[in-house]
Amino acid sequence: MPRTGPETKLRRKIKKGLEDEVGGEWWTVHGGPFQSGQPDLCGCVRGLYIAVEVKTDTGRTTPLQEATIRRIMEAGGLAFVARSPGYATTRVKRWLSKHGLENTKEKPSSKSTAKEVERYFLSKAAGKRSRR
Repeated sequence: MPRTGPETKLRRKIKKGLEDEVGGEWWTVHGGPFQSGQPDLCGCVRGLYIAVEVKTDTGRTTPLQEATIRRIMEAGGLAFVARSPGYATTRVKRWLSKHGLENTKEKPSSKSTAKEVERYFLSKAAGKRSRR
């Protein structure tokens, strides 16, 4: 039987908001005995890893979830707790902007070849070096 509790409904809304507003690839990590502490949503946008722990207004993170969020951040990804779709999309957009990826919905698209994606990122990196 599918889960339809308040956190599940919120996770679906957050996932849809991220897909619509940010783009990239997003997937749900389904709970189970081997997924303890894993974020509810994971995504990859322009090669950057993002993890979202979804909580309702009254939900609390476990020490294991907090440790996972910390490890992801230390590894260079973005991980955070989201209680609304608006907060999640704003947080991700700001982080992407910090990495020079303000408009994530523009090229390269999901149909781009690996070479096109590589050229795009190399041109972005060259632009950042020339601005220093």
